[in-house]
Amino acid sequence: MHIDEWELYEELISSQSLKSIEIYRPAINEDWFDPFIKIKSLEEIDVSDNLSMELEVFPNLKKINFLNMYYLFSHSIVNLKGLIGMPSLENSSMRRSDLYPEITFFANSMSPDIEGHPFYEINKSIRAKLEVDSTYSGIMIVTFGDAFPMFIGSNKESNAVAMGEVLNGKPVGVWEFNLPQLRAFMDDFSYYYNYSDTAQVSFPMDGEWRYYYPDGTLAISGQFKNGLKKGEWKFYNPDGFLVNTKSFNKGKPLGLFISYEMYEGSLNDSRTYFFSDKEFIYGGELKNGLYRIGNLWNQSYPSNNYSLDQAGNLSKFKNEVFVKSVRKDSFEYNRVIKDYLKKLYPDKKLSKKDVSFED
Repeated sequence: MHIDEWELYEELISSQSLKSIEIYRPAINEDWFDPFIKIKSLEEIDVSDNLSMELEVFPNLKKINFLNMYYLFSHSIVNLKGLIGMPSLENSSMRRSDLYPEITFFANSMSPDIEGHPFYEINKSIRAKLEVDSTYSGIMIVTFGDAFPMFIGSNKESNAVAMGEVLNGKPVGVWEFNLPQLRAFMDDFSYYYNYSDTAQVSFPMDGEWRYYYPDGTLAISGQFKNGLKKGEWKFYNPDGFLVNTKSFNKGKPLGLFISYEMYEGSLNDSRTYFFSDKEFIYGGELKNGLYRIGNLWNQSYPSNNYSLDQAGNLSKFKNEVFVKSVRKDSFEYNRVIKDYLKKLYPDKKLSKKDVSFED
């Protein structure tokens, strides 16, 4: 259902009859989506942009699809009891090591029986094997050929993609998964699932929360206030390397997100600054020591009433309506660039001369 006339939503709230919603707009703001929080009858949500709200507001939700579930760490999805489908991890960007903690959290905290779970196909193969011998106990190995028919006849058919213990016909303990499409590192890092831990993940109303890898290493730490994410959150790889810091207010991104990466012996970072959960700018250091800044995809909702494209052209808006193009030699242009740099790089002293808009 695609709604253009907002007079309709009052009736939908009253009837509580709407079961699914698809929104095709390239960006979603509060005027578009927040009214649907009141529609508790929703079972399926398919939107083309961020969905940063706390998802417990939809108690009947069965399927959900939206961008950036992992990047914005939409933690509450793990406690949706009726969920039978989740956003898939097929996107190649999920291989990035800076999302390893988030992927591991969701993979460990949700049932692999949920369609779209990164281990769904493997778990289906495990169940099929155990149907043949429901009393089996011992170590089980799942190969590419077992879980993914498209690999039958290839040189990967016999390679292991999962290994773990079975007791009396049921998988138990921590299983190791080695899926190339999820591999975030060049060495032997793996993803894991603990079949013995079926307890629902709990989050505090107020105070610190931590999530650990199966070996006890800290993966994620942050604060809650009134049940919502607050302040700076930190995300670590299994070797203790800090890969992400993310800032939240009342559960939504607000402030600076930084992703760290070691490349050829150097520490690089890419940054996003959120004015709101729908308005943001990005920055990144180039190989020549200069920096690139600009707005991301949602040009129709420009950050701080301005939109800066990849060529360095600055446009001014008011109430989402174009006002003018800002001259690059003007005081206004310099002021906006300085403001962007200050928000993205409060730890550095940068000026317009440090910015490059060249490819």
